Amino acid sequence: MNKFLAIVFLSFSALAPLSEARAQAFVEVYPTFVRARVVNNSPFRVLCEGHTYGMFPNGYEAAAWFRDVILPGDWRFAFVHTNVYAPFVRGRSDIRCFPF
Repeated sequence: MNKFLAIVFLSFSALAPLSEARAQAFVEVYPTFVRARVVNNSPFRVLCEGHTYGMFPNGYEAAAWFRDVILPGDWRFAFVHTNVYAPFVRGRSDIRCFPF
């Protein structure tokens, strides 16, 4: 019985790191757009989805949603655009990636 529990525990603990992939997101803010770059550093292809936000001086936000498959060592961009009369002052991105 102890061997069975040990095998079950080890098999589930081996899959634990696969529940969420290691991807890095970098956000750059410019007056007319916010750009989020997602880099897949894992050895698996991943499905990434998330939002990219740009904040205006009055506190309102513009958002863009995306979902894409990213291969190992590859990257994707997500953009939010505005015009020069309402520039962005801040940007952020919420991104989650899962192996698939």
